[in-house]
Amino acid sequence: LAATWLRRAGELAVSRYDLDEGIRLLHQAVDLETDATTQAELWREIGRANALGFQGPAFWEAMERSLELTDDRSTRGETYAELGFQTSFRGGMWTRAPDRALVSSWIAKGIELTGLGREPMAPNDDRERLRERLVDGVVCISRGQPSDGHAPDRDPGSDRGLRRRRSDRGSRPGRCRRRQSR
Repeated sequence: LAATWLRRAGELAVSRYDLDEGIRLLHQAVDLETDATTQAELWREIGRANALGFQGPAFWEAMERSLELTDDRSTRGETYAELGFQTSFRGGMWTRAPDRALVSSWIAKGIELTGLGREPMAPNDDRERLRERLVDGVVCISRGQPSDGHAPDRDPGSDRGLRRRRSDRGSRPGRCRRRQSR
C-alpha cells in the first residue's frame, strides 16, 4: 500500500515539474514494490521524469532497468520506442551525441516488438502516435539532427505505410530542428 501512495505522490510531483521530488518518491516506491511488472512500470516513470529533466544517463539507466524486469513483448517494444524517441528528441540532455547505431537499434526493436506496420491502425490509436514518434526519430537520426517531436509528412506509398496525413493530424508539418552554430 505504501508503494502505491509513493507512486501516486511521485506522479503528482512530476506532473507539476517538481522532478527531483518526483524521482525521489518513485525510487522509494520501487524499493518497496515486490511485483516485477510494477517495478518495471516504476522504472519507466523514473526514466520519463529524468528525460523531462534532461538527465540523459539517468534516463537510460532507468529505462534499461525497466527492460530487465519485463518479458512482455509490447511493453518492451514501447520502452525501446521511448528510449529511441527521447534520446533523439531531447538532444540537450547529452554532452556528447549518442551513438546513432544504438539509437537506431532501439527504434528498430520498438518497431519489431510492437508490430508496427503490420496492420492498419485507427487514426486515434496509441500505436499510431508511437509509430509517428518512431518515424520522426528515424528520419532525424538519419539526418544527424534532433527532432522537433512531430512526425514528418509521408508519401502514401513510402515506408511501408508509415505516413502522416495532414487531414488526420492538422496542418503543422513535422521536421527536424536545425542546429544553429553561434
